[in-house]
Amino acid sequence: NLPPTIIFHGSLDEMEPIKKIRKYQGMVETFGLSCNVVEYPGQGHSFFNSQEFFIKTSKEVDKFLSSLGYIVN
Repeated sequence: NLPPTIIFHGSLDEMEPIKKIRKYQGMVETFGLSCNVVEYPGQGHSFFNSQEFFIKTSKEVDKFLSSLGYIVN
């Protein structure tokens, strides 16, 4: 009963390596569930705290929620 999921992740995150995130994504998808991973190359843990990436991830959230019908233009 997992809802559709989106994960934003920096490729250089050492606290939670991207390999681990991709493994989780694969496990979720084997159950036929949706798990989108948006990888940000060259970024580490908490990269979205900068204004640039806060804006980028916010736009991705809007697209994701729109695709699910939660945000209507």
